[in-house]
Order: sequence, then structure tokens, then C-alpha cells
Amino acid sequence: MTLRVPFDGFVEAVRRNLSTHDAYVHSDNARVIISAGQGDKKMVVISSSQSPLDQVKSKLHGDGFHVYDGLWSIGDDFELMEMPYLGAVSYRANKEKTGVWLEAYPEMPNGTMVLQDLYEEFKTSGEIGDITFDQFELNAQASVVILSPGQIETFLTSKRLQGV
Repeated sequence: MTLRVPFDGFVEAVRRNLSTHDAYVHSDNARVIISAGQGDKKMVVISSSQSPLDQVKSKLHGDGFHVYDGLWSIGDDFELMEMPYLGAVSYRANKEKTGVWLEAYPEMPNGTMVLQDLYEEFKTSGEIGDITFDQFELNAQASVVILSPGQIETFLTSKRLQGV
């Protein structure tokens, strides 16, 4: 069982539901994931913060917790970490050059949505002239790939197994 709480409620949730003063932290450079668990209860309390890792550790120490590097989980780590969907586009930038564009999405996009986001970004930045989306799609010769959190986790797991 996983209990997700805002970071400011993490300490109280752990004290209320678990009998531990150990917290584990994992930073993915975008945020810090904080977790506490108790094997015999089969329960994990998890939170995240966009504060720097040293600030998160300092706050937890101040609240009487021992802090370790790591991440408690029950089930899939990628689900706990709320990994995004990634939409990638390979496109013809000009006659000599191919470009690649990447965007993260909180929910599963479709290929058209990803390509429209690229089109809107290029229109806003002035990288393309006054052309319609249909003209852009034709000229760009784009290929869209969407990766789910599960696929991303599979890639990460295979790299870890290879020692990369």
C-alpha cells in the first residue's frame, strides 16, 4: 500500500502510520522523492519536493529523521516516481539537416498532439514562417515517437543490468 502526501505532510504521515524514523531520499535532478516504509506493514509513505536535496535532508534531520539515499517502493518504481510520457519528433530542418525535438507530458499524448506542440513552439519562436499546420506536417517529414513511463523504466532497467 502506498500513501502519497505533500512534502509538508510527510513527517506527520510517517509518524501516524509507521513506527520508523528512517527516511530515504532519491534525487532525479528535477525533484527529490522522499519515502519511508516498514516491511512488516507492507506500507510506503511517499512524497516529493522541488527543493534542493540538501534542504530536504536538513528538514528531515530537523524533524528527527535519519536520512539515507534510496527509495522505498511497493510495486513499480516508475509508478511511484510518476515518470512522464515523452513525445519525440524527428523532422527535416532543412535540405542538409534533420532535427530532433522532445517534450514531456503528464498524460499519454497522441502523435498529432505532439506534432502540434512542436508546430506551436516553432511558430511562437519564429522558426517557421506563416504556414499552416498541414503545410508544416508535409514539409517537416516528421516521425513521432511516444514513450510511456513503462517503456522508459524498461530502458533504464536494461541499462542498469548492462552496468551502464
